[in-house]
This record gives sequence, C-alpha cells and structure tokens, in this order.
Amino acid sequence: VVVMAVPQADVPLQKLGIAYDGILGYTFISRFVSTIDYREKTLRLVPQPDSPAATLGFSYRTVPDDLANEVGVEGGLEVRAVAAGGPAARGGLRKGDIVRSVNGTRVDTAGQYRALLAALKPGDAAVLKAVRERKDVELRLTAGERP
Repeated sequence: VVVMAVPQADVPLQKLGIAYDGILGYTFISRFVSTIDYREKTLRLVPQPDSPAATLGFSYRTVPDDLANEVGVEGGLEVRAVAAGGPAARGGLRKGDIVRSVNGTRVDTAGQYRALLAALKPGDAAVLKAVRERKDVELRLTAGERP
C-alpha cells in the first residue's frame, strides 16, 4: 500500500497551461485501486491483482478547445503518438487523428477513454471512430497486453 500527499491547486491546472491528464502516468496508476481522501489530502494506492491490462498503443490528450473549433468536433481524444508495431499502428490509427468513440461509446475526455480501456482485455476487439483531416474514419484494432 502506498499513501501519497495530494497537492491542492487553488486555480485549475488547465487554466495555467498545465496538462494534467496523467500527471502520475496512466500506466503506473492503472495498476492500483486508488482512493482519494480529500479531507486528509492523501491518495491511497492498493496493488491490483496480477491480471494483464490491455493497451491500444497510442498516447493522447483530451482535445483542447482551439483544436475542437478548428476541426469542428466537440470533445474527443487527439492522438499524440502511435507505438510502432502496436495495436493502433496495425489498425491504421495515425498521429493527429481525433478519436470520437470506442466500441460505439462516445469518448469526450481522457477519463472516459481510460474507463473504456480498463474494461478491455488483451485480445479484445476495439472499433474506433475517429476524425482524420476532417473526414470520419472507422478503425478496427485488437487490444494488446500492456508491458
């Protein structure tokens, strides 16, 4: 069990230009059941049982408002990088694509995507609907095992 102090910001980090999706790192934090105690300002991490976690093999961020306005979308994930040889690369996902849904469930934020990813197991099919160069594309991926 790990207990860490949780900083409290008076101003939302996003307003300061600080991207906060994954400050601790999703790969790290997803291996634990986490509980936040706001009164004590602590984060309790209890290791998950050893079961393989799925990955689709790309890094992302919630689409910022300026990009959403430019492309004409509301919400979604901007693909920042695609792991060479990973599920996303094999399925045709590209840097700059904007993921709008996974297996028919709309994705507006990084948090929503992480919840959907947590429900996948290595080998599961994942159908992503995305926007690429202002055109809709549908991609079929097979989830891999996160290292």
